[in-house]
Formats: sequence, structure tokens, C-alpha cells
Amino acid sequence: MTHHPRNFHPPRGFALVAVLWLIAVLGMATMVALRVVSFDMELTTAKVHGSRARNIAEIGIAVGSNPVVKRADPLLHHYNEAAGGG
Repeated sequence: MTHHPRNFHPPRGFALVAVLWLIAVLGMATMVALRVVSFDMELTTAKVHGSRARNIAEIGIAVGSNPVVKRADPLLHHYNEAAGGG
């Protein structure tokens, strides 16, 4: 003869503990997602700035290797800080 409890109830507060664990897991998942998005934004920004720097460097090489441009040319001494380039 087996004994089956008719009214089995989990201990009091079990639902509260389960909800608190769920909130903790969702919080950690949210933090991981935010870190991934932040890293992706930094990576994209670095790629954009890297391509801009390469473009400006290639322009500088093209201007510097042009035989028409003289050493005293005002184009070589112009730098616009607001625009971030020369």
C-alpha cells in the first residue's frame, strides 16, 4: 500500500523564490545583451573612423606626390578642426 498525499503543496514562499531567480536570470541576460550591443557599436565606430583615416591618408599621399603642389602651398597648411580633417 503506497501513501499518496492528497493535498501536496510546495513550501510557502516557493513561488517568490522562483520569481526572484527568474528576475535575476532575466537581469543577467539583459546585461549581456547590452554589452554585446555596446561592443558592436564600438566596433562599427572604429571601422568608420578607420576607413575615414585611411581615406584622408590616401588623399594626403596623392596631394604630396603631385608635382604641381609646392612645399609652400596653402593647401598643405590648412587644417579644419571642426570638420575633423584637412
